[in-house]
Amino acid sequence: MKMSNGLLDIALQGGATVMKDADYGLAEGKQADFVVVAGDTVTEAVITQAPRTYVVKNGQVVASNGEYQGKH
Repeated sequence: MKMSNGLLDIALQGGATVMKDADYGLAEGKQADFVVVAGDTVTEAVITQAPRTYVVKNGQVVASNGEYQGKH
């Protein structure tokens, strides 16, 4: 379990740490750009490159199960 949590921390904070972006992260009031993928573990989701269930941009779902949810 610790290894999976470490991978998640790297995914959420690793790039920001390297770029020295102190305002980056997953927290209330932040930009909220992320994807949701299926998998029993973080490792499985990464290794299998699971399809994106949801894509969230600026806190809004913009794609769901491969379909764009915005204005056409």
